[in-house]
Amino acid sequence: MFRVVQWGPCIFLVIVEIYWGMLLWKALTYPLVSVVMPIYNREDFLDKSIDSVLSQTFSDFELLLLDDGSSDGTWQKMQAYAQKDKRIRLLKNPVNRGISFSRNRLLEHAKGTFVAMMDSDDTAKPNWLLRSVHALVKHTDVSIVYPSAYVYWDSDPDRVSFFRRSPVIDMLNDNAFSNVGVVFRRDFVNRHHIRYDETILAAEDYDFWAQCLMKGAKAFLINAPLVQIRNHRTNPTYYYHTMARVRNEVARRLSLHFGISPENINKPCLAMQEVAEHNRQHPYFSPEEIEQKLKSVCKESKE
Repeated sequence: MFRVVQWGPCIFLVIVEIYWGMLLWKALTYPLVSVVMPIYNREDFLDKSIDSVLSQTFSDFELLLLDDGSSDGTWQKMQAYAQKDKRIRLLKNPVNRGISFSRNRLLEHAKGTFVAMMDSDDTAKPNWLLRSVHALVKHTDVSIVYPSAYVYWDSDPDRVSFFRRSPVIDMLNDNAFSNVGVVFRRDFVNRHHIRYDETILAAEDYDFWAQCLMKGAKAFLINAPLVQIRNHRTNPTYYYHTMARVRNEVARRLSLHFGISPENINKPCLAMQEVAEHNRQHPYFSPEEIEQKLKSVCKESKE
């Protein structure tokens, strides 16, 4: 008699082995984190920024540096660093294309499971990546983690501010995440086709995070100053006007998405009551966030 071979289970096991083999190959080939840094004429601050990344206690990362058409010695300094550390990969725009184009190009070249944001004039504490990766691994439902920061002012060298980033619900009013130090899951933004809007000249990061939240990304605040931000205030006046306009537009879009009616956008207490009602039907914010925000804005409205 011929022996009947049941190929179904065999094929299934082969597929499982191939799948896990591919995951293992990817883990051994690609870094866990891609740190991305767009750079434009930052020869003076670049050393401190790069050194702070290379000094991380968590070492499974690549550092992508992109020169956005600098006219100073930025590119030469980037090349010198790349020769010393194989974790560094260099990209270069032939001409200045702007921050949004540069961030998108960095995202296209990133290979890590997580993407970590760092600007070329800011620095990170040695445990920044370790704390961020730990939070993302621990909270599997979270796609974005963001830390608090210290702010240094060029206009007043003795002034240092502690910038405690706000809960996620404050994104309805302004950019609670900022940009520096944020770490997110690359597969989330790729799966939802989220990229920086290259028509926006300022507050492009607020728009990017708003896109993520509107696609359902959960965010987690690491309430520790893991990064240090340098405040220059050297941009022309029109830049800050543009930033204010974009922030208002993004805040409005987020507010409408999370249940605030147009007529109540500028009425904080009524607006938050609507968010609370919307959140009961479409849970996103934690009940604690909602309750705390309600108490705060409604108390201010009465006063």
